[in-house]
Amino acid sequence: MLRTALAGSASPAAARLTEILDFDARAFPEAARADTAALQRAAARLGIDLAVFTNALALEGKSLFQPGATGAPEERAFAVPRPAPGSILAHSPLSRGEVLKAALTDVALAYPPDSLDMVLITNSHGAGAFALMPRVFTDLSQADPAALLAEFEGRRAPEPPAGTAGRMPEGTTKPDYWRVLAELGARRGVRFPLVFRQACESGVSSWEEFRALPANVGAIAHTAGGRIAYRDIDYAAVLAAAASVDGVTGHIARELRARGIHVDQPKAMWTWLVRDAAVAFWPYLLFVPLALWLAWYGPKLLAAAWRGVSRPARAAGRSPAP
Repeated sequence: MLRTALAGSASPAAARLTEILDFDARAFPEAARADTAALQRAAARLGIDLAVFTNALALEGKSLFQPGATGAPEERAFAVPRPAPGSILAHSPLSRGEVLKAALTDVALAYPPDSLDMVLITNSHGAGAFALMPRVFTDLSQADPAALLAEFEGRRAPEPPAGTAGRMPEGTTKPDYWRVLAELGARRGVRFPLVFRQACESGVSSWEEFRALPANVGAIAHTAGGRIAYRDIDYAAVLAAAASVDGVTGHIARELRARGIHVDQPKAMWTWLVRDAAVAFWPYLLFVPLALWLAWYGPKLLAAAWRGVSRPARAAGRSPAP
């Protein structure tokens, strides 16, 4: 439906959006394959276990596991929970919170309880409220192509396209993302010494999310409110200097910082919320001197004005002299 509307529009915005969608359909899978290959090489050299879940594999009911003992990758059956009827996430299963939970549970069950430390990297689109989401994250299958076309060409005021009113964006919210990790810690004792959310605006964005940060996460790598492209992080380069499994988590954290990624302890993530609030409200601080002046001098002005009004009134009320 979206492509139908875009194809019928001469708007530069529609042409740009078509270009973005075409690039995304090609570049994201390519990036996933390149990142997987880089991680496989590094895991084999370091002798660490690697589990890989991609949308392409999940749609085939598979995942990739590479044991550190052998370095030989093997495909495993992976039961993907069925999506809700009509969900736009049917073709992007890893954007769904229940699939993230199923994937991490699948890995955790391969190890004894309380024995697994997992460095988690999730590469997805992101936004202020969402940790995982596809490029097109609202179902437009019932939308009116003419209404969408009018939106792209600016012929009507922005409003939900016909047939989509009340529909919410689909994906995994940031609080739900952390709740999945917390549940893995509670049920299987899984620890996450480092979690890297490789997505745009992947920092903590609400106090609700901050309260959801689980105790079994050691450090969070994120982009704060910034943007990031698929291939901005070269995992072959990040892991090239890692000499052994010992200290690999700290090494990854240092390399990510060197590439402009923020790495923070969960308890320190509140500082980003305070910074965002300060940035949002700093223009209002310009009015503080005026407010203080009015608070100090305003009553005097009002009193002077009242005296100016009351004098003529008193004069008018006097009796003439005999």
